[in-house]
Amino acid sequence: MRTGAAFAVLGALLLGPDLLKAQSRPVSPFAHEHPRTELSVALHPALASLGNPDAPTRVRFERFGGQDQPIAAPWWTPLASAVIPGSGQLVMRQRRGVPYLAAEAFLLLQYFEVRSNAREFRSEYQRLAQVARSFFTDQFPAGDFEYYERMEQFVESGAYDLGVNGAFQPEVDTLTFNGFTWRLARRTYWEDPDVMPELDSEAYRRAVDFYEERAVRDEFRWSWQNAQLEQDLFRQTIERSNGAFRRTSQYLGVLIANHALSAIDAFVMLRLSRASGPTGEYRIEGRVPWAPFGRGGLAQGAVPPRE
Repeated sequence: MRTGAAFAVLGALLLGPDLLKAQSRPVSPFAHEHPRTELSVALHPALASLGNPDAPTRVRFERFGGQDQPIAAPWWTPLASAVIPGSGQLVMRQRRGVPYLAAEAFLLLQYFEVRSNAREFRSEYQRLAQVARSFFTDQFPAGDFEYYERMEQFVESGAYDLGVNGAFQPEVDTLTFNGFTWRLARRTYWEDPDVMPELDSEAYRRAVDFYEERAVRDEFRWSWQNAQLEQDLFRQTIERSNGAFRRTSQYLGVLIANHALSAIDAFVMLRLSRASGPTGEYRIEGRVPWAPFGRGGLAQGAVPPRE
């Protein structure tokens, strides 16, 4: 019975308010006075005996009423709803398409507004970063996001190369980002991070490669010394930018879900309209093909109206 209940709930969700509202209409035994419209669930008696692997399991949703025939719908209505949510339903003259269309308009407005705010915050923290970089250069090429995250965490980047006479010497002040990176390289590849191996050894070369790949070059060097207020504002602006970009991703996900749900809804209603019988009947049938829920075929024919 739980399997049948699950099918019933699934069908009610897919078919939506059109059929659910039909349940609330009075049903008269006199078909000529009140055409009959109802939602019915037919479960095969084999559900009472789950041990029979050959018995079918099915659920059936039906609508009766000779005066309420679904209109003929073109095959492309699900595609239309996938592109513009609600459009396929409106082509089939179903008011259920209006909420999809309204949701799409609202979500698009929110998406573009939040994305615009996120870009403004990004431009703002890049401008604030120039305060810390202006001590070393008057050219401010944009860095990647990781670069600005490092500026949040460290007051200074440190020098890239402290060497003289052409000898390469990484930054050694571990309070700076470059010094911290060189310390990490030594701990990773040297047996003792405080004892330098031979310059031509593999351990030394690998540590230098690690440092060169991650260290901040001179054109991106920064220092927040005597600019702590600006660094705090920089951190707050990055946090606001990150939050806005996260909301942008969330709105985009909901937009995609709205397109998918509208397309599925239009596809279901298209199948219903094409499966209608001469008496205005249409139905959905489902089967669970796994033992012990049954493997048999579905019974043919419509379930007659209940008196």
